[in-house]
Amino acid sequence: MLIHRPSTADWIAALGTDKIGQHVDYQLTHWQPGDFDLNWDRTVTATTANSITVDAPITTAIDPAFGGGMMMKYEWPERIEKVGIENLNLVSTCDPDNPKDENHRWMAITLDNVEDAWVRRVRARHFVSSAVAVWETARRVTVEDCKSLAPVGETGNFRRYAFHSLGQQVLFQRCYAEYAYHAFSTGFTAPGPNAFVQCYSYLPLHFSGAIGGWSSGVLFDKATVVGGSLSFGYRDVDAQGAGWTAANSLFWQCRAAKIYLDKPPTAQNWAYGSWAQGYGSGDHELATEFLKPESIFYAQLEQRLGHASAEGDKILLYSTSRTSAPQPEYATEMGRRSLMPDVTMENWIDSMITKYPLEDMLNEAVRLPELKLNKQTPPESPSRPIALQNGLLTCQGRLITGRLGRTSLWRGSTRASYVNNPPPNIVRFVPGRIGRGLTDDLDTLVADMIARHVFGMEQFPGLWYERR
Repeated sequence: MLIHRPSTADWIAALGTDKIGQHVDYQLTHWQPGDFDLNWDRTVTATTANSITVDAPITTAIDPAFGGGMMMKYEWPERIEKVGIENLNLVSTCDPDNPKDENHRWMAITLDNVEDAWVRRVRARHFVSSAVAVWETARRVTVEDCKSLAPVGETGNFRRYAFHSLGQQVLFQRCYAEYAYHAFSTGFTAPGPNAFVQCYSYLPLHFSGAIGGWSSGVLFDKATVVGGSLSFGYRDVDAQGAGWTAANSLFWQCRAAKIYLDKPPTAQNWAYGSWAQGYGSGDHELATEFLKPESIFYAQLEQRLGHASAEGDKILLYSTSRTSAPQPEYATEMGRRSLMPDVTMENWIDSMITKYPLEDMLNEAVRLPELKLNKQTPPESPSRPIALQNGLLTCQGRLITGRLGRTSLWRGSTRASYVNNPPPNIVRFVPGRIGRGLTDDLDTLVADMIARHVFGMEQFPGLWYERR
C-alpha cells in the first residue's frame, strides 16, 4: 500500500514555512502546497473495523486538521528486489594535478526502484559526490561496513554527500566518511525511517543530519563527527528553503562538536546522551551521560525479534568513566590504554570484515584477465551542417521548418511543483539523477523535439559553474 499525506496550505502555514524567503531578493524558497507531500510504502499486516496495521512506523502524524491522508493499493512487478553489491573497491579516475577536478565519476553506487537490497564492504575513493545514495523509490535497504575515502571535487552542494538517503526503511551501519560535505544525510521529504548506526565522519566540511525540508523518522545512533556537527535544525532559506529539516527524529549517544536540534510545530525532535554542545529548541536529555542500552537501534531490534541479533556483537563500546577521582587500578588501565591508538570506526570496520568473513563462491567465476572484451569504437554521428541560403535555414539542401524552442533558467530545485512539469534543459545537472526535471537524457530530449516539430533550442545562459 502507498500511504499519502498531502502538504496542505494550512499545514505549511502552521509551520510558518509559507513565509520563508520573504526578505530575500528572489521569492523562490517558501514552501508551496504539494511540494512536501509524504508517501510511505507499506504492507498491511492486520485490519479491524476501524484500524489498519502496517509493517513499519508512519513517521509524521496524519492529522485531519491538515488534510488527513489516503491509502492506495499498487502493483509493481518490475521492481528490482533481493539484490546486493558487496566486496568492491571502487576508484574514480581523476586528475591528480587538480584537487578540485570534477571531470570524472560523481556517484559510486545509487539505488533506485529497488527493495530488499544491500550494499556492504565497499570502498569508494575519489568520487565527487556519493559512495552510496538511496533514492525515493528504494526501500528496505541496508548499507554496512562501507567507506567513502578522499573525495575529489569542489566544496559545495550535491558534492561530497558521502552516504545520502531519500528512501525509507534504510539502514546505514558501520560506515566511515572523510572530508565530506554532508557525510551522512537525508534529503527533503525522506519519508523514513532512516537510521545511521555507528557511522563516523572525519573532518567534514559541513554537518551531518537532515539537510532538506521535513525528513521524518531519522535516527543517528552512536554517530561520531570529528571536527564537525550534527543537525536536525531549522535552516530557513538555506538549501533552497529547507526550513524545518527533521521531524520526530532522534540523536542517541552521539559525539560531535555541536548538535543543532530544533522542535518544529506539530512534531518533535530529541537528543539523548549527547557528547556535544547542544543548541536549539528540541529536547536535549541526559547530556554527557553513558546510556544503556548502548544502541537503541539494536535494543529495539532485539525486542522485535525476541532474541539477540548478531549485529549487537559488532557494537564499538564506549567503555570509560566520568569520575574525576578514579581508583588506582582504573587509572593504571586508562594510562596503559592511552599509549595505544584509539579504535575508530575506520579500523573497526576492517576488524569486523576480518572477524566475519564472507564465503566467496568463485569456483565458476570468470576472472578479469580471462575476460575477452571486444573493443568497439562508437559510430560517428553523421554530420548534417546547417546552412543559410538566400535568407533561409537549410540542412542538406532542404528547408528547415518548425518552431524554435527555448530552455529556461534552472534554479536548482527538484521540488514536485518543478519536476512534475519541467521545461527542457540541455545543461541541467542533478548528480546521479536522470529524467524529466533532473538531468535531461539528450536522446529523449531530441525525440521530444522531433515529436513537437521543434527544429532548434535557444539555451538560457548558465549563471554558475556548469557540469555539462
